[in-house]
Order: sequence, then C-alpha cells, then structure tokens
Amino acid sequence: MNKISTTARPTIASASTTSRATEKYQSILLNLKKQLKNYTEDDISIDFQGFPIGDEGIKIIKKCLEENPNIYFLEFLNTKLKDKDAQDLISILENITTITALSLENSIINDTGFAIISEFLKNNTTLEILNLSENGINDDIALLIAEVLKTNSTLRELYLSVNSISDEGATTISEALKINSSLIKVDISRNDINADGIKSIAASLKHNLTLKALYLCNNPIGDDGVIDIAETLKVNTSLLELDLGGTQISAKGINHIAMTLGQNKALNALDLSQNNINIDGFKELYKELQSNINLTRLDLSVNGIDLNMLYIEDYLDSDDDSEVNEESKIEPDEKPKQNEFFTVYSDIRKICRRNSEKELLLANVPPVLKVVAPEIPTHIANLLTTHLLTTEDDAVTLRKLADLV
Repeated sequence: MNKISTTARPTIASASTTSRATEKYQSILLNLKKQLKNYTEDDISIDFQGFPIGDEGIKIIKKCLEENPNIYFLEFLNTKLKDKDAQDLISILENITTITALSLENSIINDTGFAIISEFLKNNTTLEILNLSENGINDDIALLIAEVLKTNSTLRELYLSVNSISDEGATTISEALKINSSLIKVDISRNDINADGIKSIAASLKHNLTLKALYLCNNPIGDDGVIDIAETLKVNTSLLELDLGGTQISAKGINHIAMTLGQNKALNALDLSQNNINIDGFKELYKELQSNINLTRLDLSVNGIDLNMLYIEDYLDSDDDSEVNEESKIEPDEKPKQNEFFTVYSDIRKICRRNSEKELLLANVPPVLKVVAPEIPTHIANLLTTHLLTTEDDAVTLRKLADLV
C-alpha cells in the first residue's frame, strides 16, 4: 500500500553536515535555484536531508521560500532539530503560508521541541500533511499530538510510524479522533500498541466519519485487537483502506475479519500480510468475499505456517497455473496442500479483480441490457447488474456484455 503520498513528489535540493557549513549552505542555495527551473509550479518540494539548520540554515530556508512561493513541501529527514531550530522553523511557517506538507521524519525532536510544534499546530490553518515518523514519540508526546487533533481542522494526513507509542498513547489519540473531522489518513504502524490500545482506536471509528485510511501494521495487537476492529467495521461506513499486516492474526481473528468483509460496504483495500493465517482462514475469507463487491485489494502474502511463500508473486502475476508450477518447481502431486492454498488465493484475487471493474461494469452493462431487453426499466437493469457482480461467473458474463458497448 502506498502510504505517504508526498514521497512521490520530486526532491529538488538536499544538504548534508560538513565542516565549512556556511560555504556548503551557499552552494546548496545556488544549486537549488538552478534546479527550480526544471519543475512545474504544481510539483515543488525541498528536502533538507541531514541539514544542520542553525542561524545560517534558517536564513537560507526563509530566502528559498520567499523567492519561490510555489514550494509547498518541506522535508527535514535525519535533521537534528534543537529547541531553537524548532522555534525558528515555526516562525517561518507562521509567516509563509504556502507550505502545506512538512516532514520531520527522524529529526530527533525532544519534548521541548514537540511542545513548540504542537502549540503552533493547534491553530494552524495551512499544513495538511505532517510526518513525525521515527522520532521516539512516547505516550507523553502522544498526549500533545492528541490535543492538537482536538482543535486543528486542517491536517488531512498524519504519520506517526516507528515510534514508542503504547496503549496509553493510542488511547489519547483515539479520544481525539472521536472529535477530529479533518483527518483522512493516519499511520500509527510499527509502535507498541496492544489489544487495549486498539480497542480504543476501534471505538473511535464508530464516531469518526471522515477517516479514510488507517495503518496499524506491525503492532502486537493479536486476535483480540483484530476482533475489536472487525466489529467496528461492521458499522463504519467511511474507512476505505486498512493495514493489519504483521499484527499477529491467527485463525480466531481471521474468522471475524472474514465475517466483517461479508457485511462491510466501504472498505476497498485490506492488508493482512505477514500473519498466521492458514488454509482454513483463506477458505473462510473466500466464502465471505463472494457477496462483497467493494474490496479491490487484499494482501495475504507471507502467511501460513506450513506454506512456502517464496514464489507467491510469480503465482499472483500469472494466469496460468502450469507456468507457475514450472517457474517455482512445484509439482501438483508433490505439494497438494500448497497448491490448494494457491488455488484459494487465486480465487480471492479474481474476486478483487472483479470488484475493481465494478464501476466500469455498472456504467456499461445497463445500457446493453436495455438494448437486449428494451422493456426492462432502467432501475431494474442497474439492480440486475449489481446482483450479477456477486459471483465471478456472472461477472464474466457482464464483461462480455460490456464488450458489446
């Protein structure tokens, strides 16, 4: 899953720590001016990677932004922000309102620096994307972030992955999510959140109607935590993307997820990779997915205790089982259990492909039905098309009808 949308934007300048810092800064500035000519006004960012800000650095940042108002994304990856640096950076952001995306990933910000940043964010009306990943954020800092989310109405994407947030911090953030109505994407993956923290997050999703994407991967939430999430998804109608990869899901949890997929009418992307889902779990997912016409992406890779996943990508990318067996050196008679797994996985993938074509089929098939049977009312043709999408065999028929348009 593609999580941080800003990473696709071009980097136009980078800096590294050296001696003779002032000369290096000036060189960066000159290079920056040259490179700016190669980018459009709609796609500009500055990456001050490893940039030792200081007084000289702040002057250059300010000058760059003043001379290039089309710059909207600042990145300070691996930059050691001291308290004064944080304050100086905030003073720039307060006066230059064109910046809508800010990444402070792995910037080693201390408690005072976070306090400065959080106070700024409470009333900020320009930043839409904020990346605070890999900053050692603990539960105390999570409380500051939660207070920001209760008042800030501009942030749309928040990245808090690879930190030290535990159940306590997750609970404070989840309370803020009940109130916040602007965030559409939250990444809190690779922290230390267990079942209790996830229970609070799941409860917040019953109140939050705006969050579209939630990334919880590589948190030890276990089956109990996943069950809470599954129960919430039965009533939540806004979440479109959910990452539960590496969250220690086994048979108990996957059964609840499967039943949820049979009822949920919103989710279209789900990551269940790197868990302990066996062949029975895959069969349960397949059974419940028969009636689901929304899920278009389901990642189940690296699952199964006894299953060799080495050639799974070859399998998924091929429509010919014999070709897969030849490439991966898997003989049907030698590993029937593995081939059973591959077969179910392939069937699930077909359902996702069918669902991804849903909008096209819903648009193209009803007109064909009206031509074939003019007496059918339009609303009946639409209902018939939707109904036929619930099985793969009928979807094949619909594709053939769509080809007649």
